[in-house]
Amino acid sequence: YEEASRAYGVYEDLAQFKDTLAIVRGLLLDAEEEKNQQHAMREWLRQIQSICSDAEDILDGFELQDKRKQIVEASGGTRMK
Repeated sequence: YEEASRAYGVYEDLAQFKDTLAIVRGLLLDAEEEKNQQHAMREWLRQIQSICSDAEDILDGFELQDKRKQIVEASGGTRMK
């Protein structure tokens, strides 16, 4: 993941994004604890949680692609043995 993101020149951006995502998750947990029956607040929290989930899926996909590449390179190609 680190090697691939550095190769594409996005390592610093991804690291910042992960840090920001962690902060947002913490804020969401705080807001979840403090929320009352306000419909707007619940909807806002639902949307932000959905966005965070999508962002985590993108990062997981990036890491998965890198691991696949490593496996293919380690096995000497995509040919079945």
